[in-house]
Amino acid sequence: MSVIGPGATLGVIGGGQLGRMFVEAAHRLHYKVAVLAAEAACPAGLVADCMILGSQDDPKVVHTFARMVDALTYENELVPWECLAAAAEATLVRPGPEVLRIAQDRISQRRFLLRHAIPVAPFSTIEAGMDPSTAFAGLQFPLVMKASRNGYDGRSQARVERPEELFPAWASLGQVPVLIEQRVTLAVEFSIVLARAVDGTVVVYEPIENVHVDGILDTSVCPSAIPAAAARVGREIADTIARELGLVGVVCVEFFLTADGCVLVNEFATRPHNSGHLTIEACESSQFEQQLRALVGLPLGSARLTSPAAMANLVGIYSPDGEGFPVPRTSTLHWYGKQPMAGRKVGHITTCGEDAAAALREAMEVRDAVRANGHPSS
Repeated sequence: MSVIGPGATLGVIGGGQLGRMFVEAAHRLHYKVAVLAAEAACPAGLVADCMILGSQDDPKVVHTFARMVDALTYENELVPWECLAAAAEATLVRPGPEVLRIAQDRISQRRFLLRHAIPVAPFSTIEAGMDPSTAFAGLQFPLVMKASRNGYDGRSQARVERPEELFPAWASLGQVPVLIEQRVTLAVEFSIVLARAVDGTVVVYEPIENVHVDGILDTSVCPSAIPAAAARVGREIADTIARELGLVGVVCVEFFLTADGCVLVNEFATRPHNSGHLTIEACESSQFEQQLRALVGLPLGSARLTSPAAMANLVGIYSPDGEGFPVPRTSTLHWYGKQPMAGRKVGHITTCGEDAAAALREAMEVRDAVRANGHPSS
C-alpha cells in the first residue's frame, strides 16, 4: 500500500468548519491543503495553504482542482457525486464517488440499509412519477418528512401530525423527492464515529450521546450512558456500513435508541461529524486526523478516549469578542470565522472533565458566558 508522505498537497472540496478542522489536522502532520469553495472568506479558506474559488457543482472546475492536488476528499455531501467522479479521473479520491452517491441521498441510504438488514424506523418515500397519495399507507402518525437531498441541521424537514397536513408539508418542501419516516419514541440519540483504512483496518470511537434542539445538534457527551448491549449493536452496524460501502475514510452513524430498547439507524455521513468534534481534545487521534490518515494511506491512529468530555455548539447571532475569549483551562473554544446569523453554527466548546456530567456542566457554563459577553451580528 503506497503512502502519500508529508509535504504533499491535499485537496478539500467545501470551505466550511469541517474543512477547516481537516486543514488544522493536516498541518499538524505537515501536509499542505488546498480548498475549493465558492467564497474566499470561508472557514477552511482562512487557514488553508491555497484557496481556489469555484463551484463544486461544476465537473470541469472540480476536475481542474483535482489535477492540482495529490489526493482529495470532501467536507460535506453537497458536492454532486458526478463531480467527485470527474475528480477521480485526475487524482486519488477518498471516500470514492460511489460512496458519496449513496450517502448524499436519504432514499439511497435507506435502500442501502435495508439491503444489508440494518434496522430503521418505518418509512415510505415520494419519488418522481409516484402517486403521492399512496406514499403514506401503513405508516402511523406522527410522521417526519425529509427532503431526500441537501437537508441538514433540521432544514428541509416538516413534521406531520395529521393526514390533512401531508400534502401541505410536501408542498412546503417544494414537492421534491422525500423520505417519510414514522416518529418513534426515543430514549436517547447517539452516534458512533468509525474510521476505515484502505487495507480494511477499522478503528471505532466510543458511542457519543447527543441532544438536539430544533433539529440542530446542541450537546454531545462521551462516554455515553447508553446500555452496553446497545453500544455493541451500534458498533456492529457502523462496521457493517463501512465495510459494505467499501469506505476508505470516516463515517458517523446516527442512531435512535427507542424506549423499548431497539437500536435504529437514523442516517450516516461519510465524513467527520459535528458530534465527533470532542475527539479533538478527548481522544488520542481526532476524527479529522483519521480522515487524513485514511486519505494518504497512513496507519490509522488510536481512538482511545483520554478524558470524559462534552461538546456544546454555539448557534445563533451572538459571537465572542475574538478568538482570545477567556475560557477555563479544561475547555477549548473553537470559533469558525463565520458571519453569525440565526440558526448558523458559528463555533463549539469542548470541555474535558472528571466525568461526562461535570464536563457538560462546564461546557454549558462557558457557552452561557460566551453568549453574555458576545455581541449581536449586525
